[in-house]
Amino acid sequence: MFDDGSSLQQGETKRWMRRSRHVAREFAHDKRDDVYSPATGCHTANLIPILFLQRLKQLELSELGGEEYYEILASLDIKEAFLQVPQEHVVSVTLHGTEYVVLRNLPGQRLGAKAWYWFFRNFVTESMQFEWCDVQPCLAKCGRNAFMLHVDDLLFTGSRKFWTETFLPLMQQKFSVSYNVLGEVGSAVSFLKRRLVMMDDGIMLVPGTATSKVVECFEKHFGHARVQKVPTDASLQQEDHSQFLSAEDSKKFRSVIGLLLYLARDRADLMFGVKELASAMSNPTLCSVQRLRKLIGYVKYVGDVGIKLQFPEPGSGKIKHRAETEWLLETFTDADWSSNKAHRRSTNRSSSAESELHTMVSGCCDGIYIKGCLEFLVSLTVEHHQFTDNSAARQLISCQGVGRIRHLSGKLLWMQSKVLNGDVIVHQVSTVWNYSDVGTKNLQRARMVFLLYGIGMVDATTTTQPIGLEKYEAVSWSKTINGETSANWQKHSGESL
Repeated sequence: MFDDGSSLQQGETKRWMRRSRHVAREFAHDKRDDVYSPATGCHTANLIPILFLQRLKQLELSELGGEEYYEILASLDIKEAFLQVPQEHVVSVTLHGTEYVVLRNLPGQRLGAKAWYWFFRNFVTESMQFEWCDVQPCLAKCGRNAFMLHVDDLLFTGSRKFWTETFLPLMQQKFSVSYNVLGEVGSAVSFLKRRLVMMDDGIMLVPGTATSKVVECFEKHFGHARVQKVPTDASLQQEDHSQFLSAEDSKKFRSVIGLLLYLARDRADLMFGVKELASAMSNPTLCSVQRLRKLIGYVKYVGDVGIKLQFPEPGSGKIKHRAETEWLLETFTDADWSSNKAHRRSTNRSSSAESELHTMVSGCCDGIYIKGCLEFLVSLTVEHHQFTDNSAARQLISCQGVGRIRHLSGKLLWMQSKVLNGDVIVHQVSTVWNYSDVGTKNLQRARMVFLLYGIGMVDATTTTQPIGLEKYEAVSWSKTINGETSANWQKHSGESL
């Protein structure tokens, strides 16, 4: 049975609950291929906010203020979505001797998510003529209005007139919804457990998991963690022969790592450390806790951090600037060749170039996916540029065939045809400006904050100051030739890049 009232009576006590669901769950006894439902991911989560910022900038430059031109960014939550969908086949159940006929999908059904997706998709397609992206079926657009759907949550950008007169009224008529619209500077909306905060020069994305919660969870189970200025050190990749944790402590270790996995999605400074520590979740050790304690100490030192999405400039990226195109997509790739002393997983390749090649192909896959989604939203060609700091891998990708390289998987060479056809343009970049370095290896603090500034990390407290601004200004872009950048850096900071 389903109890929608958010109250539950137990004896003399009445407890209020956000969702009280008493349903029979459909167990996965057999393999089914008909339950797939499209879902969003971190690769495309920023596309709708970026599109909003680009149009907001266009409106500002045009100096027009009419209602028909005004753009909005809004989040919308549909309540009890699964219960809106009729059963594909009528289900009969017996409970306490009484037979019931279930006419609507229940949250415990395996087919529920897929049925809801197609129910909602058909509704907006028929009522508002939205078209859907083939690359990412959770993206939809109608003219200059677009949204991203994640189960029963969506993020919308487009005309305020269309939102207030068409989209929102139809949603309220069909479903029970709650919504928030991004307003003036300092206002915020939430989507996928992230807060999108309006700033003077862009939007700040703040992870939904607070650092204080992560620190509190760790210190509750494992004691005090001293503050640290870096999240990891070289010991993270050393072999671990220490004693395994007890079952109870292992459970606590996994709880902390679980919180960090949510946090690290939007924290480039934590990605590498959390990835390495997560590999120990099956059998955590005393050494694993020691390494986790250091990372928690860094989280305590830095606090809450966000990423600032700035107003996009037409034809401008971090490195490339082209007047011939409006949208540029830049991807940066890097590999840390067999530095982990425990498994040396890159040693099955005879050179660092082959390791970098695998990374380039992986980055190219993600870039092609994002490019396809963005081209659907803007209806323009997106120019894709990929950067690597390994010249041997770049040269191999830019030619045809394997050349003299051995032990190379032929399936990786499809990227050569992409480069030949101009679908992706590969460039050499100095290691100094390879932003993917921050998620690849242990870094000194000066190097780490330098990269974090380039990525756009900002203090998510009231200051909203960029992280690493002083370190970044110590290096001049005009002095990147012949190693002058590295020399400049050492002169200003006393540390090596």
